[in-house]
Amino acid sequence: MIFDMHCHTKEGSPDALVSLDATVKKLKSKGYNGMLVSDHNSYNGYKSMKKEYKDFVVLRGIEYDSVDGGHLLIILPSRMKYDIFEYRGMEVQDVINIVHALGGIVGPAHPYDYSKLGICNTKWNENIELLKQFDFIETFNGCLTKKSHILSKNLAKELDKPCFGGSDSHSIVKVGLGQTEIPFDIKNEDDLIACVKTGNYRSFKATGEY
Repeated sequence: MIFDMHCHTKEGSPDALVSLDATVKKLKSKGYNGMLVSDHNSYNGYKSMKKEYKDFVVLRGIEYDSVDGGHLLIILPSRMKYDIFEYRGMEVQDVINIVHALGGIVGPAHPYDYSKLGICNTKWNENIELLKQFDFIETFNGCLTKKSHILSKNLAKELDKPCFGGSDSHSIVKVGLGQTEIPFDIKNEDDLIACVKTGNYRSFKATGEY
């Protein structure tokens, strides 16, 4: 299955211009099987979904603004209450602890993006013990450079973590520029979390376009 694992919607992110429906339509036209809604500190984009889409999976996620570790992508179990992450500004260690206590997964968005608060531009850059606590690393981001992708892939390899890829789309032209290839049937957040936690992530592949 092919997922865009980093999508913003105008329903949930104040800096986004593309609707959830338009994002789904474009991704389907490009052969994608699903997407992760990852609005800034908000689930409103996901909540705006009126019904399930035919032959397309919409996963609920969030891009959380931590106070000391940059932006973090969070996926919680399918029926888990999640409003705590709509209040930005927690410390990264607390975020990791809470996500894991709730049974979810968390990883740094665009870790080597020095303009968008990647974790490798913070005091945690060389703190291997903290970085090891992440469940995945975003190694392809449709808004970044080849250099940042190389550095992110090297980090994922060093930490033995799965690679996620996404477009980080805020407009229609960016939708579908990044992707994660997952050779398993993903129907909901629980399926994705299980893949990551059971070690099946080693066959994930993060790629995209510039």
